[in-house]
Amino acid sequence: MRKSTISANRQWLVETMQLLNYGSIHGLLVVDGEPFSDPPPRIVRELKIPGDNDPRPECQLTDFELQTEVIQFFSELDRLGTGTIERIEVRHGKPFRVFIESPIRESQPK
Repeated sequence: MRKSTISANRQWLVETMQLLNYGSIHGLLVVDGEPFSDPPPRIVRELKIPGDNDPRPECQLTDFELQTEVIQFFSELDRLGTGTIERIEVRHGKPFRVFIESPIRESQPK
C-alpha cells in the first residue's frame, strides 16, 4: 500500500506522525475509520537529548510504500469505526502503541 492510495485524512495523519517523529497524539477523532484533524488533536513532542529530533526523511517525499505498522494501524481504525483514540505513541514516525477507550466485554455470562 502506498501513501498516494490512501484518503487525504489518512495522508494527513501519516504526515503528522512523520513530522512528529517521536511523541504522542492525544484525542484523535475517528469517524467511519477516518482520522479527523478537526477538532485538532493535542500533539506532544518527545525530544531525545542528545539525539536527532528532526522530522522523518520521508516528509520530503510525495509518495512511498507504507510500512507494516501504519497499515496495521489503519486496519484498527477501520475496526474502531467511530470514536476517539485517547493516545497514539509515535516512534520513528510510525504508530508504536495506541490507546482506545472502549467498554470491557464480559467473557462469561453471570
